[in-house]
Amino acid sequence: MEIKSLRGIVVAILGTLVVVYLLAVSLGFIPSESRLNLPEAILLAGLLAGLAFGDSLSELTLGGSGVTVKLREIEKRQTDVEQELNKLTVRVTKLFMNTMAPSMYNNLAKLRNRAGDGFDFTPSLIRELTHLRDAGYVEDFSPEDLREMWHCEVLADHIKITCLGLEFLTLRESLSSGSG
Repeated sequence: MEIKSLRGIVVAILGTLVVVYLLAVSLGFIPSESRLNLPEAILLAGLLAGLAFGDSLSELTLGGSGVTVKLREIEKRQTDVEQELNKLTVRVTKLFMNTMAPSMYNNLAKLRNRAGDGFDFTPSLIRELTHLRDAGYVEDFSPEDLREMWHCEVLADHIKITCLGLEFLTLRESLSSGSG
């Protein structure tokens, strides 16, 4: 016979005896001098609980701050949920970080690197820089003033990347390198 099934039988018998005892006390069949004292009842309840849940316990601590009980199955489920949540967080982060078009990402990186050339003055560039501004990745500027800025030596002198833009580039680069 397996230990778990034997334990189950013992728990069922003890549980039945406890119920019979409680019924006998409440119906007056057991005189008050023959009844279990509180420490004995607590010990019996602890024994019953230990037999019933003993294989599930990973920690049982009795101390001045109270009783601490940790169950293996709950800890395992919590660990599994935390691992799944971490995987999901990484997937969502990668998805978000890769939603920016490559050309827009490259333009943001050029601004960070203070690249003086490499910008093609097109309606697409104006749209991308405006989007980067609206998303908070570059400081405020007027799209109408871009034509004047275009003739300057370094576009980054006029369109400055924000801390959020720097953070975006850093995080995306860490994900691309596989360290995130």
